[in-house]
Amino acid sequence: MHEVPPDDDRREIEIIANLMKTGNPKVVGGGLLPQEAMAVLGRMEVVVGLRLHSLILAAAQGVPVVTVNYDSKVGGFMDLADVGTFYCRPEDGAETLIHHVDRALNEEGDISRRLNRSCSRMRARIWEEAKRLAAALEG
Repeated sequence: MHEVPPDDDRREIEIIANLMKTGNPKVVGGGLLPQEAMAVLGRMEVVVGLRLHSLILAAAQGVPVVTVNYDSKVGGFMDLADVGTFYCRPEDGAETLIHHVDRALNEEGDISRRLNRSCSRMRARIWEEAKRLAAALEG
């Protein structure tokens, strides 16, 4: 989470939390180590992530993710993770975001299976590229 102006996420997080109809949203502040952030995100039913790393850390654990596609890297990751129907555009409005969150909660098991499959494929690709790079550096 970014907390430094002009790129401060706290206002957007507050808006999203206030849109929730039920439940008790948990807002986690910055300053966590990656392992700590992953542990927290792994306990969620669904993660509404505005930053790519929150989406990656949650998806890697099979936690359903929903986002606003404000940048091509965000939409690209969601598509690659096989959850490309769970993001909206900034101009879509709150109703669309809420709809995606409701769907993610209702389809949690299916989404988790899809994320586990897609993230396994991504991990395999990353390892293969790392091996190829290591071989090139050695040779």
